[in-house]
Amino acid sequence: MISLRTSSDGGRRRRCLVLFGWKIVLVLHWYSAFTMGNIFRSASIFLKIALACAAVGLLLFVIGFATTSWTTRHYHRDDWYFGLWQQKTCNPRDCRTDSYGRLNDYHRAIQAMECLGLIGFILGLVSLLLYMCMDSFRRRDFLQASTAFIIAGLLFACIGFALFGSKDNRENKLSGEIGWSMGLAIAGSVLYGVSGICLILQLVR
Repeated sequence: MISLRTSSDGGRRRRCLVLFGWKIVLVLHWYSAFTMGNIFRSASIFLKIALACAAVGLLLFVIGFATTSWTTRHYHRDDWYFGLWQQKTCNPRDCRTDSYGRLNDYHRAIQAMECLGLIGFILGLVSLLLYMCMDSFRRRDFLQASTAFIIAGLLFACIGFALFGSKDNRENKLSGEIGWSMGLAIAGSVLYGVSGICLILQLVR
């Protein structure tokens, strides 16, 4: 009986410790959420606009980055869609998506520019979120880093757009009308441009 009682007491203690630990976790979670909410509400209008534009801009850019309608071309009854990474062919019966088999260095440079642009956009948004939502990261150098990442990402993305749209890219036989994928990527970059302007205005206040 003594051993059973001791085992039962040990199990009860463990359950109490687990419940106490969960209570501490919940308290810390609600405290951090409350603190971050207060910090976000106290942010300036420039920071709020910058964050909203960066978040929506990243979503649009990623959709455009990954899809296959940067340029479109119609030939007889077939529709051809060309993206950064794949091409899609549709006819009255079905559609087929294929990865590019051979690409010249020109198109690989376009892919590299857009990848660098995406990295800059992601780092810019993450550093801006840390600056706005975490009190320990609310330092001027974090805001400067976010601005630099966004501007660098915008620069690389624009270089990629210019290369893709230039006549020299017809070497890859990717010429045609601008498709919705490239339009979304450009729209996302424009929103990041607005975000960068707002951050610059915040820095010079």
